[in-house]
Amino acid sequence: MRAEWYKQLGAVVLAGSMVIGSGVSANACCGLYVGSQQSENGSTYVGRSEDIGKLYDKVFEVRPAADHAQTAI
Repeated sequence: MRAEWYKQLGAVVLAGSMVIGSGVSANACCGLYVGSQQSENGSTYVGRSEDIGKLYDKVFEVRPAADHAQTAI
């Protein structure tokens, strides 16, 4: 009788875990880098996408390429 009770309890716990786990969505992001030797026009591209949602807008800025002194960071 006791073994049967443990089996039923295990089944309930497993089923509950599956129900709770199926409602969890994955929030992931994807990064992309294309080097200058890989792009057709010699440009370097860096990108990122996020699956967070519309409430988390990001600031986007494009900076043109420039030559800097060796000591510049």
